[in-house]
Amino acid sequence: MKTIIFMHLHRTGGTTFLKLLDNIYNENETFTIDGKHFRESAIEFSLLPLDQRSKYRLVKGHLFWGFHKYCPNQSDYITILRNPIDRAISQFRWHLRPECAYPVSPDLTLSEFLESGKFISADNGMTRLISGKDRNDIDYGKCTDEMLKIAKNNLEHKFLVFGLTEYYDETLILLKKILEWPKFPVYIKKNVHDKKPINQNISKHEHEVLIKYNRYDIELYEYAKKLFEERIKKEASSFHSEVNLFKQLNSMK
Repeated sequence: MKTIIFMHLHRTGGTTFLKLLDNIYNENETFTIDGKHFRESAIEFSLLPLDQRSKYRLVKGHLFWGFHKYCPNQSDYITILRNPIDRAISQFRWHLRPECAYPVSPDLTLSEFLESGKFISADNGMTRLISGKDRNDIDYGKCTDEMLKIAKNNLEHKFLVFGLTEYYDETLILLKKILEWPKFPVYIKKNVHDKKPINQNISKHEHEVLIKYNRYDIELYEYAKKLFEERIKKEASSFHSEVNLFKQLNSMK
């Protein structure tokens, strides 16, 4: 039996995807990483008895590359990436909301949020998780070309499937095909709070700071987008017909 590891990258549509997975995999075969304490939760999993870890068909949540070493079974990673600038702004807006587990002051600006160094996922967060480099490995604001190289290699060669928020339906149908899900993964969007255009009212200075803390994610995303689009183009016409049908089903909810 294989274990599927869903690496939930922050603010990529992952919460919606987590709910979808709950409808596909049995609860007793799923280990969910605690989002508020994801490092401790990963350690908790690693300390479970071998036979207990062996029963999980799915592990899901915020986790770093390298988690597979805790899985006794053969394992495959899946994940979803998002345009890094949109992702960073969405993360900032989420932390402004009082229901966020770690809210920030409503007076905090986007630039101050990024410069604070408080949230490691705000510093090339996708590159960090996919390369497996936490704050203890590489401090905030200190990401490297080597991290990007590792992330690109992992994504292309060590992930069974990855998708993009901007191609959400195509991503889900691709996952359905590869993971042999028995039914359409119909979904209802969860944890969506951005009602206005994501880049609205971003100043020149804020844009510069966004680039500063997302430059590796930007390159990683463009690399992933190219690979994903090439993969989708190779799919048979039946795949695209299924995507269109899936879109219709979701619009009828």
